[in-house]
Amino acid sequence: MVSEWVIIGLLAIIIIAGIVYHFWSRKKMRNKIDFMVEAIENRDFTFRYPTNSNKNQSAKMLNQTLNKIVQIVEGINDEIRNREQYFEKVINVVNTGILVIDQRDYILQSNQAIVDLLNMKVLTHLEQLARVDSELPSKIRNLSTGEHIIVAIQKGNSKRSISLQCTNTVLEGQQVRVLVFNDIQRELDNKELESWEKLSRVLTHEIMNSVTPLTSLADTLVQKSEDTTPEIAQGLTTISKTGKSLIEFVENYRQIAHVPKPQPSLFYVKPFIEQMKGLAEHQVEGVKAAISVSVEPSDLLVYADEGLVSRVVINIFKNALQAVAEKEGEGRVEVTAEVSKTEQVMIRISNNGPVIPEEEEEQIFVPFYTTKRDGNGIGLSLSRRIMKESGGELLLQVDRKRGITSFVLLFS
Repeated sequence: MVSEWVIIGLLAIIIIAGIVYHFWSRKKMRNKIDFMVEAIENRDFTFRYPTNSNKNQSAKMLNQTLNKIVQIVEGINDEIRNREQYFEKVINVVNTGILVIDQRDYILQSNQAIVDLLNMKVLTHLEQLARVDSELPSKIRNLSTGEHIIVAIQKGNSKRSISLQCTNTVLEGQQVRVLVFNDIQRELDNKELESWEKLSRVLTHEIMNSVTPLTSLADTLVQKSEDTTPEIAQGLTTISKTGKSLIEFVENYRQIAHVPKPQPSLFYVKPFIEQMKGLAEHQVEGVKAAISVSVEPSDLLVYADEGLVSRVVINIFKNALQAVAEKEGEGRVEVTAEVSKTEQVMIRISNNGPVIPEEEEEQIFVPFYTTKRDGNGIGLSLSRRIMKESGGELLLQVDRKRGITSFVLLFS
């Protein structure tokens, strides 16, 4: 009888011990899993559970499984991080400005294009855009999904036309707005230039077709005018001279639509500028002006057609010298050349002569438009055409507070 109670007691102890061990094992397993989850949430993938113990095969198998889960999650995390870095590089390379804004108007994401476009190094809140345009934040708030508007913003001393579009999406569980900014000023300038080129081709073609035979006929009649009256002979001579003058006039305008294809090569900027300075001084004599040239670095190179670019620079140089000739007091022409923030070679020619009136800024590059009595209105339009064909830009910047007019050549 006693032995039976002993056996029952031992069995009870064994059962209790098994139950205790079972709960202890579960608790230990739960603690391991909780630790692993917490580590994953904190992006800590450096820990590993020991798997070199042979005492407990089930614990070893559990540790191996948990380590495998950690490795899988770590791989997924690395893949996500690599994708984020890839997309971040992509949006920083594109020329389209991008802003991601949350519901409280905080800026969550911005790319290099928008930083360059707005000329702001740090972007954290929508209200910062008021520095560029006081009405821009309210325009953005009122922008509906998919809506497309055109806004004009001040960039440096010139205004740029910007295309702005908004898209709503969800990012990490919260509603955000993705704003896309496109600088369409260059496209507008190119379209305008193309329109003027087409008009120039049509006009020059029609004028030449009409005037050339008339001039030729007048010359022929002049040669055979021995038996005609002096009045008729003089009239024919006048027709011939007028026709030839008109033909010469039209030939000048043909330059706008027929720029030679650039033959680019590397050349040093500093000696090139010095040479253009000498030529301009020779062509515009009698103008007393202080001319300064600064090139940084001194061995700066540009890849372009030197012959075509010389036509642009000499024209702007001459305009600058003619402008300071109209100024009372000391005239100054400053030429600087450097590499811009966007890795473009930039040549700036500035003068302190009378600034261009604000209402004329938009017209200054229009063919046939001129403010000079003896001007023909093709110099600046031809210069812009040459820069376009060379893959660059020609910009006008006017600082009215300082009384400085600048033309900027940008080479890609």
